[in-house]
Amino acid sequence: MKYVRYWLVFSFIFAIIIPGFSQDYLIERLTTKDGLPQNDVNTLFQDSDGFLWVGTNDGLSLFDGYSFRTFNINPSDPRGLSSNLIFSLDEDHEKNLWLGTTDHGIIKFDLRTETFESFYNTPQKPDLLGSNQIGWLTNTKEGTVWVASRYGDIDLFATKHDSLYLKRINRTSHPEFTSNFVNVIRQDHFGRIWVGGRSSLYVFADHRGDKIEYIKRVNNEVRDIYISEGYIYVCYNSYIARYDDAKEIGTPTIMYFSGGYYPTRILVTKNNNLFIATNEGLVLYNLNHLDNNRLLDPVHFVEGIFSNQLSSNQITFLLEDQSGIIWIGTKGGGINKLNLRKKGFRHFKKTPYRGSIGGNKIRAIYEDREQNLWIGTEGDGISFLSHKDSADYENGFKTIHVNQNTKQDDVYSFVDMNKEGPVDLIAGCGYLDVTLRVKWVNGKLVTEKPELLADIKNSPFAM
Repeated sequence: MKYVRYWLVFSFIFAIIIPGFSQDYLIERLTTKDGLPQNDVNTLFQDSDGFLWVGTNDGLSLFDGYSFRTFNINPSDPRGLSSNLIFSLDEDHEKNLWLGTTDHGIIKFDLRTETFESFYNTPQKPDLLGSNQIGWLTNTKEGTVWVASRYGDIDLFATKHDSLYLKRINRTSHPEFTSNFVNVIRQDHFGRIWVGGRSSLYVFADHRGDKIEYIKRVNNEVRDIYISEGYIYVCYNSYIARYDDAKEIGTPTIMYFSGGYYPTRILVTKNNNLFIATNEGLVLYNLNHLDNNRLLDPVHFVEGIFSNQLSSNQITFLLEDQSGIIWIGTKGGGINKLNLRKKGFRHFKKTPYRGSIGGNKIRAIYEDREQNLWIGTEGDGISFLSHKDSADYENGFKTIHVNQNTKQDDVYSFVDMNKEGPVDLIAGCGYLDVTLRVKWVNGKLVTEKPELLADIKNSPFAM
């Protein structure tokens, strides 16, 4: 038999909730106090062995789940890191890590020998890359590295041929490619390359980059592209276009989000949750809840000091690791770690809707042997939640008044008169009636005045 659990709350508890905010979740922070070299995080990447790599403005960091190890620029070592400004990361088939920097081109990091090889413009080779300022790089499954410079050019390298340079994609090679700034490059399950720029979306037929298969020109910036199982999500400034991940590129479904915020990155999790990183924090939507393609019921994560809040509203990168944990890179706040399965306290309060908890001043909480929940309030009687409604803390309560229409509709304590059989409670109340007998019989509530305690004249705070 399950033991009866009993709590008596000795002080007022005011239930406080901000609708749509992240009161349910716990966020762990990793900053310079934990060994991160700098709190400006530009990018995050989990390699094939499960390690987390962090690109910052003060070097490259490896996080093994316990501590950070940082690689910094070393001018005296020709095989050392040549830049501390790490902006993009990816891995090739040989488990080499590729780094895009904002001042020194791209770098190949051999993890076995822990040596770095740099590719950048020099006076001797002034045109190796479109620019030494790299905005994004992506390794394709065929072994080609697509490197986007800050000025719109895309350079291709073949990782399988000793880092052989292949070609450049720009307006000269592809007149229809008019973007002067590239935010993101992704490869879909059919091998096509999706490129998002300031006013256009381009889809190249394959990793070689010879043919542009699809162009979508809009008066809107492509902020991010995310490839999930079955769909390709293209995030613009004010909406998300969702394409089927099919052999033929069709007409996308347009999903609108509200709030007026400015998206920077998106992430679609394995559980069909959509995260939108903005300039005002992080927004979470459940993609199973759509109304005429409008995203509903956003959960907002904002900057603050509490365990369910972010360390910074300026989010730079989002990553879901192999275990489903969400890693959030920020500007000035280091890394935030969010596990959606690990939740904190949820807060419930009285609302105008039927079935909400009766009052916000909680004085007693009791769970009986049948797992019904009894809550004593100050001024609003008893709020009762039956076991069959136990999942509905917002609309499943019934209210039992002990001194209705008075200012003394108070309940301070509960005690069960029966150890077996039907639940038979005595509630300790305020004036006028100081006790009330409440029974739960065959799924029905029955109340009566207890003759046994008729002589008690003061409010029983504990029984």
